[in-house]
Amino acid sequence: MAKRSEPVDGPRELDKYDLYTLCAQAPARQVAFLRAVHGRSPRVLREDFAGPGALCAEWVKAPGAGAVAIDRDPEPLAKLAGVTGVRCVTADVFAAPDKADLIVSTNYAVCELHERARLLDYLRLTRDRLIRGASSSPTSTAAPIRSRPGSSSTPSAARPARKSPTCGSRSRPAP
Repeated sequence: MAKRSEPVDGPRELDKYDLYTLCAQAPARQVAFLRAVHGRSPRVLREDFAGPGALCAEWVKAPGAGAVAIDRDPEPLAKLAGVTGVRCVTADVFAAPDKADLIVSTNYAVCELHERARLLDYLRLTRDRLIRGASSSPTSTAAPIRSRPGSSSTPSAARPARKSPTCGSRSRPAP
């Protein structure tokens, strides 16, 4: 395991986004994994539901790499201020047209996309936003994602978004 060192400018106070990154993510490992499984040479990463954009910040450390961090909340995206090669987009991921060689959606998205139809809409949209060509993923030409028979044919992206409950807010059965 790599040893952590103090930042060059000395220790600093950690905020909630730093703590989230330390507890729930391993950006260097995740980026190495994403590059390895992609199968080609991806240059542009799109991080949906990016929060503080730790994957984007790590991704752009490679020469020629660029990243797009998309989140509805501008507060966590502010952590990327000054990171060269990362473009921040404050928008719903369904409304952001940005394309990329590789699109990731980690941890938080589980709390955001509760309905099967909405998840399928997101996956279709995501597949359509992959850059096709020399650096695109071999899986980007996968078969269409189909809805379950009897499900709504109206894309949920066209329906107004509903506020999702916070993770862990579901009631538990009484013991």
